[in-house]
Amino acid sequence: MWAIWFWLKEASKGLFRNFLMNSFALLLSIVCFAILAISTTIGINAKYISANQEEKIQVILHLKDEVTDYQGIEDRLTQINEVKSFVFVSKEEAYEYMKQSLGKRKDMLTDLNFNPLPASFEINLKNPRDVKRVVKIIESWGVDENVKYGEEFLDNYFKVTDRINKMAFWIIIVMAFATASVIYSSIRMNILNRNKEIEIKDLVGAGMLNVRIPFVFEAIILTVTSASIVLAGIYFYYDNMISVLISDLPIVTFMSINQVMKSLIPPMYLVAVVIGIVSSVLSTQRYLKRH
Repeated sequence: MWAIWFWLKEASKGLFRNFLMNSFALLLSIVCFAILAISTTIGINAKYISANQEEKIQVILHLKDEVTDYQGIEDRLTQINEVKSFVFVSKEEAYEYMKQSLGKRKDMLTDLNFNPLPASFEINLKNPRDVKRVVKIIESWGVDENVKYGEEFLDNYFKVTDRINKMAFWIIIVMAFATASVIYSSIRMNILNRNKEIEIKDLVGAGMLNVRIPFVFEAIILTVTSASIVLAGIYFYYDNMISVLISDLPIVTFMSINQVMKSLIPPMYLVAVVIGIVSSVLSTQRYLKRH
């Protein structure tokens, strides 16, 4: 316990002795962590929106009028592993739904004196990305008048969500390396500026850990402080940013701030600690080799 207190004390001294360099490193780290956090927030929101929208995706199987073996079709649908659930809508039910949806214009339907609407199955999938496979199976039965599932929309939808997730992933990787480079350079400069102090410690018999670990603590303090400032900014300004987006995209549901922070805090601090440790250890390698 005493050793940890000593290392923290030495790290604090080092941060204040090289205040200008460390302040510059802190500022750059904040910028890198901000880009990293924003990219992560966009990524997790994209997954959240994608999950919500995918739950609404359905395959609508409109049956031919001559097809009446509804139970047989239900049995077939049950045997498809990709099918999560389905609902049968009879011709009569479809007719009533249409009348209700037309409202005052329902005479357009009743004047026909016959029911033009087909019986159908509304099918929900376990994974909407399996939709084309399921549609091919259904079409092979030869019972469909048509099968609707918004092919063009789904293709574009999956492409956009996949592209957003890939972009967010690569931005996170690049920003993590950028932050590590900033901390690496800061610690290396601190070592060079305190070279005489380090040599004195070496002469009086200070152990390698007592010389090296304070630099590790300095790096961790810088990265954790940067991450904390960025997280605080997101916490206080997230709702404002989302309110602007909601005005343009009213049908899209975004994550709440509590959901975002719950998803963001653990990885942000984990990345901050890992970057601090790795960059500081690497930056002290020259000193260790020399001494």
